[in-house]
Amino acid sequence: MNNNKLKLNDDKTEILLMKSSRQTINTPSVSINHSIIDMAEKAKNLGVMFDSDFSMQYQLSSLCKSLHFQLRKIGIIRDYLTEKVAKTLVTSLILSKLDYCNSILAGCPQNKLQKLQSIMNNSARLVCRKPKTTHVTQLHVLRSLHWLPVKQRIDYKIAVMCFKCIHKQAPSYLTDLLEILQSRKCLRSSKDTRVNPKRYGEQSFSYIGPMTWNKIPMSVRQSPTLEIFKKRLKTLLFQNF
Repeated sequence: MNNNKLKLNDDKTEILLMKSSRQTINTPSVSINHSIIDMAEKAKNLGVMFDSDFSMQYQLSSLCKSLHFQLRKIGIIRDYLTEKVAKTLVTSLILSKLDYCNSILAGCPQNKLQKLQSIMNNSARLVCRKPKTTHVTQLHVLRSLHWLPVKQRIDYKIAVMCFKCIHKQAPSYLTDLLEILQSRKCLRSSKDTRVNPKRYGEQSFSYIGPMTWNKIPMSVRQSPTLEIFKKRLKTLLFQNF
């Protein structure tokens, strides 16, 4: 930093040690530039709150708080909006935040994702002017808006990322994480691309990516282009919820 004429801001410096929730590691303080910096429980990186055991509880709490705030603001003026304008506002102010870096939530328990799904259901009710007691899945409200549920949106993001990695359309730091299985026999199925999942890090892309990709039917995995793959994948996910 001295060579590049930069100065470390002591007040804004944080240190976060990422570890498994089953690990017990002493977290001593660190001395930098005559300042003692203690280990933090959470830290923000690119707008995402990371915690030391990667439970993503701080990210979920922060995201839910932000989405509730935006939903209340739209609700105040909903009577003056058409359904098309309301849908546009929800898409830009709520769904965009819901989709931002949502792949890091892969592997989270369903009860944690349900908090985000509840916000999405309320958003659908708001757009379509349905009562709070309306069950959005029974009335196919999400389908009518062409919105995938939270879990399927995460699977969609990861599957698209895997497609880009397999077809060398992603950065090398991602493509190197996937190991394509090579078939020894010359069968029709040998043209199908499957990925070998790593047996560690259940929330890592090396594990979640292959597990998600291999569950997709061969007819979808063998799509010739990315746009066709996205279309087939979205149709598949809509059929499965």
